[in-house]
Amino acid sequence: MAKEVFEEKQAFTQWWIWLILLAVLAYEIKLTFDLYQLDDYSGRTVMAYLLIMLPILLVLLLFAFSKLYTRVDEHGIEVVFKPFGFTKRKFNWDQIEKAESVKYNPIKEFGGWGYRISWKGKGTAMNVKGNRGIQLIMKNNKKFLIGTQRPEEALGAINAYINASVTNT
Repeated sequence: MAKEVFEEKQAFTQWWIWLILLAVLAYEIKLTFDLYQLDDYSGRTVMAYLLIMLPILLVLLLFAFSKLYTRVDEHGIEVVFKPFGFTKRKFNWDQIEKAESVKYNPIKEFGGWGYRISWKGKGTAMNVKGNRGIQLIMKNNKKFLIGTQRPEEALGAINAYINASVTNT
């Protein structure tokens, strides 16, 4: 069996995502600060703005700590979208029919980035940025797309194991 290992860690690093999140947060902070400057401010109003700010902060933290981990080794392909442990997917070599490098449209085909299920028959995707990935076609005809910034390297490692498992059977 081949000894090649591919590992990749990706994060949400798109500047426009951070710009939107920080702009919304800055606007909420400004509104809350402006309320404090008024002589007739209500504690309830300030509390309401702070409660609105909390989910925005949580989303900001979620984007900051979310990572997509991909590992290809002799045991198969493992993909996990942290901090969500329930998204962990493991594919053994005997489950995979073929793999191919693809260019895709994350918004049109999967509705965006993250852990996504396509309504257009494209299967499931895990991605955080870009439009390149590895499309896995399983022996049960299900499809799974793994977003990657290094598609050639990932596909090379995957095909080395797929070819080795075909020769061993």
